[in-house]
Amino acid sequence: MVNLEQEGFQEGFPFPDDIVLTKILSKLELDSLCSLSCVCCSFPSRVDQVIPILPTLNLSAFSPNRELLDKIIPKLRGIKSITLDCLQLSARSIAQIFKPHIEELTLLKCGLPDDFVLSIGYRCPNLRILNLELVWENALFKEQLIKRLEQFLYLECLSIKLLGTENDPGIGFTLLILPKTIKTLKWQQVDNRYTNRPFSYPYLPDDDLTNDALKSLDLCPLLSSLSIVRSRARNPVACFFRVNDLGMSLLSSSCEALESVILGGFIKVTGVGFSSFLHSCPNLKKFEVRDAPLLTDLAFHNNNTGVVCHLVELKLVSCNHITSETLSKLASSTTL
Repeated sequence: MVNLEQEGFQEGFPFPDDIVLTKILSKLELDSLCSLSCVCCSFPSRVDQVIPILPTLNLSAFSPNRELLDKIIPKLRGIKSITLDCLQLSARSIAQIFKPHIEELTLLKCGLPDDFVLSIGYRCPNLRILNLELVWENALFKEQLIKRLEQFLYLECLSIKLLGTENDPGIGFTLLILPKTIKTLKWQQVDNRYTNRPFSYPYLPDDDLTNDALKSLDLCPLLSSLSIVRSRARNPVACFFRVNDLGMSLLSSSCEALESVILGGFIKVTGVGFSSFLHSCPNLKKFEVRDAPLLTDLAFHNNNTGVVCHLVELKLVSCNHITSETLSKLASSTTL
C-alpha cells in the first residue's frame, strides 16, 4: 500500500503539498488566502507556509492600518510587487515595505514627506515599475520627486497621478530628469482647485509644464509610451498654458521611438504641433488627444503622404474643430 504521507500527500488533498503551495495557493491574493484559512482546520498552516513566497501583494481594495501592515510585511520575504492604499498609513509605516527585492511598487492616496522619494530609491534599488498617486500638499516633496527620479537606475515604467488641492501652490514641472532606462511615462494631473472661481490666468502655476521640460525627454532614448494629461475635472483652468507647437515639435523629433502617445489639456497647441508626432514617429500605433480646442482638420489633411496609415488606434476627445468630413476620411483607413 502506498504511504500518502511519505509521497507528500495529506488526507483530503489530491495533490502533494509542494504542488498545493507553489501552483495553487501562491497564485491567490492575500485576502483570498485569509478567507481560505477559515475553510479547513489544516489550511492555516498551509497559508502560513505560502505567505513568505508570495510574489505579489495587492492591498488596494481597502485602506489597511499600521497594525495590519505590521503583521503582514515581516512575513513577505520574497515579494516583488506591492500595491498599497496609503490613506491611513504614515510615511514610517509605508517605508517598512521598501526592500531590495521589490521590482514593482504602487502607492495610492499618498501624502508624503519631502525625503520620501530618496528613501524609495535607496531601499528599492532594483525597482522597474513605480506608480504613485499623490495628494499635492507638500511643495518640497514635489521638488524632490522631480530631482530624485534619476536615481532609479533600472526604472522602466513611471506613472504619476497628481491630485491638486486648494492649498497647493501649483502643480507642474519645469524640468524632468528621468533615468535613461524609462520606456513608459504616464503623468496625469487631476486639478480640482479654484472650482468656484472665474477663469483667470493669475492662477497659472509658476512651475507649469514648459517646452523645455518636454525637450528634456530626449534623454530617454528607450521611451515608447507617453501619456501627459491634465484633467479639468470641475476646473476649466486646468490646462497646460506654457506649451505650444514648438514644444510638441521638439518632443516628437526627440522621441522618434514612440509607439503610444496620449496628450490632454494642451490648449495652446494647434494641429501643427499634434501632427508632428504623425510625421516624426514612424512606429506610432496609438494616438489620443483630449481637450485640444486648436486642433483642426488641417492636422490630418496631409493623409495622402501616408502619415496616418500606420496608426492602429486614433482617439479624439473634446476636439471641437474636427469635422465629420475628416472623421469619415480617417474611418476609411484600413488599419484604424
